[in-house]
Order: sequence, then structure tokens, then C-alpha cells
Amino acid sequence: MKKAGAALRRQPSAVRQENRQLGLFSEPGTGDRGPETARLARVSDRLAERGFYPVLRKLAARGHVAVDDVLGTARDRSVVRVRHALWAFLRHEAGLSTAEIGRMLEVDHTTILYGTGPESVAARDRVPTTAERIAAYVRGLGYEVLARDIEAGAWRRAPGAAVSARSAAASDPPSASRRRAESGERKAAAERR
Repeated sequence: MKKAGAALRRQPSAVRQENRQLGLFSEPGTGDRGPETARLARVSDRLAERGFYPVLRKLAARGHVAVDDVLGTARDRSVVRVRHALWAFLRHEAGLSTAEIGRMLEVDHTTILYGTGPESVAARDRVPTTAERIAAYVRGLGYEVLARDIEAGAWRRAPGAAVSARSAAASDPPSASRRRAESGERKAAAERR
């Protein structure tokens, strides 16, 4: 019985491979796609109607994955990265809500939320921005509030704009006694190792 189940699990990838060999999914709305690929055809047509299909093709090419894998249910890490990048583009750059993206791609909106949130594969693999690196450095010096302001973009204010009292207070250097206490804690932790 296990062999029959394994054969059924292999079928979708075999269908995808056959579709690739037949040249399907090269352009939206072309070719006679069978009933097993009807969803992919609808989704790719919707993306083309809204002008997002070229973005999908570029992302898929950069990730070295097939477009039908990105729109399908493949769970390979490389495919998931591209899929999450597409969702993030649609959500953050195009300004679509997760519900709109879900309707367009025929995916539950909570899946889109998870895929574009802080726990997504794309977020874990992402390189931190310059502001995030600076904020981490400032946080390491003991200026937590200033680091939060940097992360929030408060440093982008126009010249001469008033700095919040909270940020001004946070920019004062830590007291000498606090610095001594912190350095003593670090030395003690290093000795314990």
C-alpha cells in the first residue's frame, strides 16, 4: 500500500515536469492547459491583467525557478523564497492588501501574512539595511531609545526639526558608574566561560 501512496505523491511533480517540457506557462493565456493546471492559468492571467506578470517572470528568473512552481504548491526553499518575494512586492510595493493578493493568487490571506511577516523565509534570509546595522551598533553602546528612533526613521527629519525629548534624553551618554558596572558584568561573563 505504501508504494501506491508514493506514486500518488510523485504525480504532481511529474505533471509539472511534463508541463515544462510541453512549454506551458511561458506566457499567460497561451496553450490549452489541462484541468489540473486550470488554477495556474487563472492566476497567471490575473497577474497579467494587473500588470504584475513581468515582475513574476523576473523574480522567477533571478531565483532560477519556474513560474508555474512559484504559482503552484512547490515547497522547495528556492521556490518559497521567490513566492514570498512576489507576495512582499505585491503587499509593500504595489500596496495591495493581503485579502486582495489572496483573491488574485487563490491563496488564503493568512498565508500571505505569514509569508511576508518577520518569520518568513525571505525575512530570515534578508540582509539587514544600513539603518538596522547602525541601530544595532548604537544599541550595543547603550542607547536603546536612540536605536529605536533610527529604526523608525526619525533620523530622516528635516534639518532644524525638533528632536523628541525622549530621543534627546537617550542621546546623553551613559553615566560612568553604569559603564563600569556593564564592563564588570562583561568581564565576569567572560571569566565564567
